[in-house]
Amino acid sequence: HKDQHLSGSYTYDTFEIHKTNYVIKYFLGVRSIISITPITFYNSSWSLLTIQAYNDVFNSIIVLQVLVIVLAVVFFIITAIFITFKVSKIVKPIKELSTALINDEYPAIQSKDEIYLLELSYKNMKERINNLFLQIEGNEEIKRQLELDTLQNQINPHFLYKTLDSIAWLAKIKKEEEIETVIVALANFFRSTLHKGAKFVAVEEELMIIKSYLEIEKFRYPNKFEIVYAISEDVKYETTLKLILQPIVENCIKHGLALKDKGEISIMCYVEKNDIFFEVADNGVGFVVPDDLLLMNEEKKNSKGGYGLINVNERIKLEYGSDYGIFVTSEVNKGTNVVIKIKKKD
Repeated sequence: HKDQHLSGSYTYDTFEIHKTNYVIKYFLGVRSIISITPITFYNSSWSLLTIQAYNDVFNSIIVLQVLVIVLAVVFFIITAIFITFKVSKIVKPIKELSTALINDEYPAIQSKDEIYLLELSYKNMKERINNLFLQIEGNEEIKRQLELDTLQNQINPHFLYKTLDSIAWLAKIKKEEEIETVIVALANFFRSTLHKGAKFVAVEEELMIIKSYLEIEKFRYPNKFEIVYAISEDVKYETTLKLILQPIVENCIKHGLALKDKGEISIMCYVEKNDIFFEVADNGVGFVVPDDLLLMNEEKKNSKGGYGLINVNERIKLEYGSDYGIFVTSEVNKGTNVVIKIKKKD
């Protein structure tokens, strides 16, 4: 002990210490750790009693504990601030993006991170949707114009076939059978093309329009051509866009067979899976098919005719999609084949 006066004095009853090897008690008013260690060498029965001030032993541990707690609190505060900052950095652009979506505005792109990709995707999607809306509006306008052009090109006011019916009756009374046949065919043609303004007709009705038209053309060009029909029975009552065959058949007569003494036109119609096909073929002069045959340009716009195929092709694509339309193959002096592909209605 640092106090030499205590040397040789009675210090402590060791009975309790023997039970646990050490005990924490107050010694001389100071909280102390009292421990006893037996001395075993040379058969000694002595024991070494050690008294240490509690604070001397544990002060450094307590300081370390306090330091650890303080560091833990500081680390927690720094972590909380860092997480709050990071979350704010993530949440803020998400909120801005959400606000832009709600207000239908373009988001302000500030940094190139994951949110930037979302903002960019949204911006691109919005621009694409706007373009699609404009395209749809344009397509609808084109569709209306094409339908109007079709009606105007056919020159079929309602009173006309009424007048033709009257002329047909007069021809019948006067027994002018040829004139009666042509007038009836012409009246039927106009009646079918009007069809109460309907855009779609049954395939059978579309074929009736062609038959009426060909009756008239046979009168204009006697013994010029023969017609062969190959119509599948299961297609007659399917629905088709109206007036898609007449311009193709007209081209066969006016261009394909113009230089021949007599030719043949075949008209086929059949179903394959979910599609309907019309095929119009002639054994006429044929031609080299240009790449822009079905594309409109200024020259074709300014010409008096020659865009019937383009008109039909555009109407089909607008109605059924880009996979559908007209497909032309031809070979000089061997004829021309035109395939019209439309979608079968459910």
